[in-house]
Amino acid sequence: MSIALSNSNLLLINKLRNAGQKASVPVNIVKFFADRPYAQATLSRCAASVNAELSRLAAEVERSLFGSGVGHDATSAATLSYTSQAQELSATERFVAAKQFMTAAAADAAGLRSFLFVLKLEKTSNVADLQGLLGDFERVLAKGVGGTIAQDITTRAARLLK
Repeated sequence: MSIALSNSNLLLINKLRNAGQKASVPVNIVKFFADRPYAQATLSRCAASVNAELSRLAAEVERSLFGSGVGHDATSAATLSYTSQAQELSATERFVAAKQFMTAAAADAAGLRSFLFVLKLEKTSNVADLQGLLGDFERVLAKGVGGTIAQDITTRAARLLK
């Protein structure tokens, strides 16, 4: 069962992955979206980290995705549970979030095979450029994780770009 995500959750998980990289705690973003037990195990590992930022982000992601976690209260849950329609991102914010998401997902799914695609991503300068790369993005992901998961992740990237 995959995890249903809003734009705010996608941004939170991207932040968690980046903090995990800094703390040498790997977070495979593709597996996180596709495999709920992996997501829960990853959140537990990150929450137990001595890195304060990583622990805090893990707790935020857990509250937002699963409605649980230490220190859960109604205010923080309401703050973190935005829907795609309620959270209005500017074109620049959408571009940055989608580009980070697509880069991380391609690298996690296809590893070194994603190198040329990541170079294409680096040349983009706006949301329309990223939308034009969605087909290539799905093909790169499909090589690494299969068609069904690749299609799901591409759909999530497309939602970030809307």
